[in-house]
Formats: sequence, structure tokens, C-alpha cells
Amino acid sequence: MDASRHRLALIEFIERDGRVRRSIEVRHWPVLIGRALDNDIVLDDPHVAAHHLSLAPDEQGLLQMTVGATRNGVQVGPRTAVEGETCPVPPASEVWQVGATRLRARLPADELEPERPLGLAATGARPLTTLAAALGTWALLLVEHAVELDPGSTLNDWLLFLLGVPAAVIGWCIAWALGSKLLQHRFEFWTHFAVLVKGALGVMLLDLLLPLAAYALSWEWLSRIAPVAEALVAGAMVYRHASLVAPVRRWWVAGGVAGLLALTGMVVGTLNLQRMGRLFPELYLSSLPPPAFRLAPGVPVKEFVRDARALRQPLDQQVAREPPAK
Repeated sequence: MDASRHRLALIEFIERDGRVRRSIEVRHWPVLIGRALDNDIVLDDPHVAAHHLSLAPDEQGLLQMTVGATRNGVQVGPRTAVEGETCPVPPASEVWQVGATRLRARLPADELEPERPLGLAATGARPLTTLAAALGTWALLLVEHAVELDPGSTLNDWLLFLLGVPAAVIGWCIAWALGSKLLQHRFEFWTHFAVLVKGALGVMLLDLLLPLAAYALSWEWLSRIAPVAEALVAGAMVYRHASLVAPVRRWWVAGGVAGLLALTGMVVGTLNLQRMGRLFPELYLSSLPPPAFRLAPGVPVKEFVRDARALRQPLDQQVAREPPAK
């Protein structure tokens, strides 16, 4: 007879990284868990009582846990079930803790999580497409640097972009891949490379297109929000890196990235207020796009002169506040 027909449940021991260390088959109810040798599941954990808890289905067939004589109780989600308490066993998607031991109960009727993609497939990217996107991003960066360079530039002006950028990319991906090796036991260099390429391409496209759209439409707010949009894309990229390293801690990762972005935004905004009296820096384009890109109607000369004159008073006030040059 198939042995699996007598398997009523599995009790799994869960590591901190979410991996299953070992599992024990349940073939009868109730199941006693504790440190004493007469338990069905014996835990080698000094924070566990001799007879810590028991598991058994109730009259409706729902699996319940009853806490025995213990001072530490059982950690079930955000609360602790205390001695003598009976409560439902969490579903297979949740972990509960006995002493310092993390456990999970799986029943035959529990729905399985979908299969998680492994390696580069986790990013939805293909190797050749990722490599082409990386080369395109690098080429776009080189073209942008060439536009900003003054005539007569030397090879030294290119070294940072020709050698420094690839070295930084490799170092960044190796650092995240080492994190994956430590927690997931896989050196996922190309997976993190694909994440970096997507994030870098998104940041560069925003840096290129938002000021261009602001110029074309005369919507200056598009240019002002460009740093915020780029920071959000960069934060999403860091979150994706970290969630691949620690997939069972995604809420913690999201909170950490959101807190870091908020802190960075407050620091940058405070510095801008101190130096320029505004949250966002002054609008500036190192080079103007061709006039053919302009879609907004032109401003009449009289209106432009009137607006320009209105700038004189605040500029004079700012000059008056500046200390005299020594």
C-alpha cells in the first residue's frame, strides 16, 4: 500500500532564510512536541519545555494546537499563545515558533504556492536581450558623456566611463551574488546583472526623456520631478536585488528601502532649502534640444520681457543677503 496514504501531515523545521531544514511525517493524532523523549517530535532546544504543545484536529477537522506547561508559550504570528491556550494552527504559508525553533505544518488539503522561477528566469529576462540592453545602456552613457565634454578632450576624460563603469557594474553584481550565495546557496551573478541593467536603463531613460518632455511641452514640473522618479526606479532596483537575496523577508526589505528613500529625500530637500531656498534644484540643461522638438506655443516677446523683469527684485534681494566677497 502507498505509504503516502497514511501521511496525515508534515511538520517542517524552517531556517531563518525560509529553507526547510528537515521534515517529520505525521501518521497519527494527537502529535506531542517538546524536549522530553516521550514526545512524538523531540526538539533539542533549551527554550522548549518538556511537553510544550500538542497538535490534533477538532470536531470540525480543523487542526488545533494546545499549549502545555511552558513559560515561553508558542509564537503565532504577532501574538504568543500561553500555557493552557488552544488556538488554530496557522496555514502552511505561515511559520510559528516554539522556543527558538521555527515550525510549519503542512496538510494534504493545503494549496501549494506556485513554483518560483530560478536564476535568470526570476527576472523575466533573456541572456542575449539582457546583454544587448547592457551594451545599449553603456553606449547611451558614452554618447551623453561625449555631448557634455569640451572640445580637445583627452583619453583621461574617458577612462572613468570606459573602465570605471564596467568595473562598478561587476563589483555591484558580485556583491549581491555573494549575498545570494550566503542565504540562498546560489551564486546568482547574471540574475543580479539583469536587475541592474533594467534599473540603470530605466534611470537613464527618465534622465533623458523627462527634461526633453519638459522642453517640448513647457511643463517644467516634469524636469523637477526627474530626480524623484529616478530615485524611485533606483529604489525599486535595490528592492528587487534584496528580495532575490531574501525572498521570505520582502515586507522587511520593502520597508527598509522605503525608509532609506524617505531619509535620502529629507536630507537632499533640507540641503536644497539651505543652499537655494527651494526643495528642488534650479532647472538647467547643458544643451538645448533642436527647436523642432518644441510642441508648446512660443511666448510673445513682450510677455517674456515682463517675466524677466519680475526676476530682478528677488535676485537683488538674494544678492543683498549674500556676504560681501573678501
